[in-house]
Amino acid sequence: TSQARNKLNNRLLERALHKCEWLAAAALIRGIDHDREMLCRVWKEVLLYQFHDIIPGSAIGAVYKVTGERYRKMLLEVERESERLYAAISRADGCESSETVVNASPFDFEGRIRTASGWRKASVPAYSPTTRPTASSPQAAASYPTASSARRSQRTAA
Repeated sequence: TSQARNKLNNRLLERALHKCEWLAAAALIRGIDHDREMLCRVWKEVLLYQFHDIIPGSAIGAVYKVTGERYRKMLLEVERESERLYAAISRADGCESSETVVNASPFDFEGRIRTASGWRKASVPAYSPTTRPTASSPQAAASYPTASSARRSQRTAA
């Protein structure tokens, strides 16, 4: 496609929606409600963009300017709801959100994550509920990057 950024935004939003829906299901089991209306509205807009000529790259230029901005706004909205659900799940499980890891992906995760108290080793099963990462030494964590991907791993191990 000639619109790689739009495809990337679409995929990022799909992943964020997947994670948010998984967190919503995990929250529902604990008696915590989620923003169903927002999820439905965002999914409808994402699917609208997929249905039209936006993803293949054959729409007019103005469409990509509008959809690029909409993707950013929707992603922020979905991420805010995910953060809210994450914190609520942690509280319901009797943990501080800075001490827990949630793996909302279909793959097991094993590696180092950056938490509020420093780098920690984590082994988190696929689609896990909350888990406390194990302690690790600062020397062992020193070789790991502090990029935004590591920061995102603080909240989810996927």
